[in-house]
Amino acid sequence: MKKLLAVVLALSMVLVFFAVRPAPASAAGFPDVPANYWAKKQIDYLVSKGVVKGFPDGTFKPEAKVTREQFAKMIVVAKGLKLYKPSTPTFTDVPKSRWSYGYVEAAVKAGYIKGYGNGKFGPADPITREQLAVLEIRVLGKEKEAHDPNLIFATFSNDEDQVDSWAKGAMTLALRPSYQLLKWDENRNIRPRDPATRAECAYSIYMILKPPVKGGKFAMATSEEPKTLFSALDSSMTMSEILGPVAEGASATLPSGKLYPVEADYIPSTSNGTWIVNEKAHTMKTIWKLKKGVKWSDGQPVTAADYVFAWKMVENNAVQVVARDVPDKVEKIETPDPYTLVVYWKQLSIWAQYGPTGAGVYPAHILKPIFDKNPANINSCDFNEHPVYSGPYEVQTWSHGNYIILKRNPYYWAGQGLLDNFIFYFTPNTNSMLMQLMAGKLDGTMAGIGIDIPQAEAAEKNGLTKTFNIYYLPSVFWEHVTLNLTDPFLKDINLRKALMYALDRKELDNRIFMGKRPMCYGPIPPDFAAFNKANIGKYPYDPAKAKAILKAAGYTWDKDGNLIAPNGKKVVLNIELPAGYAVREQEVTFMQHYWKMNLGITTNAVPKSWGPMIDDWIHGTFQGALFAWGSDPAAICNYGLYNSSQIPTKENGWAGQNFTRIKNAELDKWTTICNNSVDPKVRINAAKKIQAIVYDQLPELYLNFHVAIAVIRKGLVGYDFPISAVTPSTWNAQYWYWEKK
Repeated sequence: MKKLLAVVLALSMVLVFFAVRPAPASAAGFPDVPANYWAKKQIDYLVSKGVVKGFPDGTFKPEAKVTREQFAKMIVVAKGLKLYKPSTPTFTDVPKSRWSYGYVEAAVKAGYIKGYGNGKFGPADPITREQLAVLEIRVLGKEKEAHDPNLIFATFSNDEDQVDSWAKGAMTLALRPSYQLLKWDENRNIRPRDPATRAECAYSIYMILKPPVKGGKFAMATSEEPKTLFSALDSSMTMSEILGPVAEGASATLPSGKLYPVEADYIPSTSNGTWIVNEKAHTMKTIWKLKKGVKWSDGQPVTAADYVFAWKMVENNAVQVVARDVPDKVEKIETPDPYTLVVYWKQLSIWAQYGPTGAGVYPAHILKPIFDKNPANINSCDFNEHPVYSGPYEVQTWSHGNYIILKRNPYYWAGQGLLDNFIFYFTPNTNSMLMQLMAGKLDGTMAGIGIDIPQAEAAEKNGLTKTFNIYYLPSVFWEHVTLNLTDPFLKDINLRKALMYALDRKELDNRIFMGKRPMCYGPIPPDFAAFNKANIGKYPYDPAKAKAILKAAGYTWDKDGNLIAPNGKKVVLNIELPAGYAVREQEVTFMQHYWKMNLGITTNAVPKSWGPMIDDWIHGTFQGALFAWGSDPAAICNYGLYNSSQIPTKENGWAGQNFTRIKNAELDKWTTICNNSVDPKVRINAAKKIQAIVYDQLPELYLNFHVAIAVIRKGLVGYDFPISAVTPSTWNAQYWYWEKK
């Protein structure tokens, strides 16, 4: 949970509201299997091999149900088995006269089919998805493995409890990286008892014929290097991307924002009595059940004690965590057994669903001795560079300034990842990154933490698309200049408003981003239900109004046209930005020009590496900083950004992300109401009020919403495009593999 919150509220130079460019309406073939249909490749392949066929009207009917005898025929044809017609039928309901007799008997002979028992097969019954899994695991010769008593039942789905006992092993294996026979639906349900469709059957047979390939590496470049790999202590998106295949917890979040269980059996809910809300008392109770057998990457078990320790650790002010507003709401935790957590909340919070304690999970057997000796030692302990988590990969090497290499976690409990290694190269100069792509030294770049729009368009012109796919992905990350409101100049709202009116944000987009970045009107994207439409149109480009505001506030200009503050000092602004980030350098240059031309303000660019820049934000030793925050439908309150309790101070262990240091009673009121409610209507109403206040007070200068560039080498299977700030692009990296040519 802590990890999720850190990413949701994370300061980040990236963007991850990901949606691929629309595909053509249809490709050659069936009109009801368009080019962007999820199983088109698999359907086309099986049609070409004669395994499946279309209908006389020219359609394929991908959503039509498949019967058990129809699937028997599919698998017999796919495996190239000869029809078998014994003198005595195996099943009483599949006589010699039935059209499917030879196919069913061939599947029986091969050991694929066993029937219902009592001599019945049910040939005309729809084949369910769990039956499909059982049959195909037999086809793969893995039935013994499916019945291994040590196999941890896990489908990573929200309807895992619907899987019948006889299918648990097969369903578990069917969803593992090595097989990938089934897919989840958009709600992260596996629908075990639903009839399988023609598309689903085609997909699963394709995965049997062309199974995922194990081996190889994926080399990805990023313009940032993380400060740490201890997720509680930082919130950079680069760290999140690297830890995507490394760190797991009780639950995880899909790119769409949908929660699903990982190391827990379920997501607590009011419907099943595991999330009990007392509206009158404003308290809650959540009950979590953890899976038995999950291990850390050093082989030690993950238990409830690790979650309790994590909560106690982040609650200690000596530990410099990013934020502790969610774990602060936990009153106590009971552990009736090593795999059960009963969490009592002293306040309402929507985040109670995201993890047992709001503090993530960390290995107590490693960190507790360090913490018990001196909690402050956590901030610099070896875990920062050599962490132990429980995901499919672990950190092998961190060469500072160069790269981080991940390798498979040998103790991973849910199926080994397919790629041998992930290599994350740190290339601050994005022009150099582009050259490395062109030279074939990389397999991809992190979306939004790599090349930007101008470089992507140059790459297309120079033929990069011959070997790479370039994706332009709309984002929930909003570009802005964070302002330190304790600064002698920037504490004046008149100056902040003048800066907005004097900056032609539309022209900035046109000149630097080819007109592809939408205007930003606050911290919420326009397509969110919580977006405040009243903000649209405020702060148009109006230099005359900017000057008038300053004149009325007592500002003057000297003989050289420099702006002089009411205190008699020349107004100078220093804007921090990531060193080597070419596009951000252009943005600051643009601001320098407009603020000098329209207001007489001298603006200095201050390039810095990621770590020192974060330190400046935390400690308030900066004037302005150009970067991006990420929004998410579940994180519409922005409590961490704007509530005064979230200003990092020495007293609170430098926790919180209110780097602007804004203190506003109305903001505190509405961020608290929003953050402490589980009622969607209350949260949306409060979020709109928050947006109105911050867009009026301008703790940040809001510029635009990113369009992320993701560059991925052709042939990589499994890469998915996150569409939220919660989920890194590496969220499903154990499923990635290089397709055989």
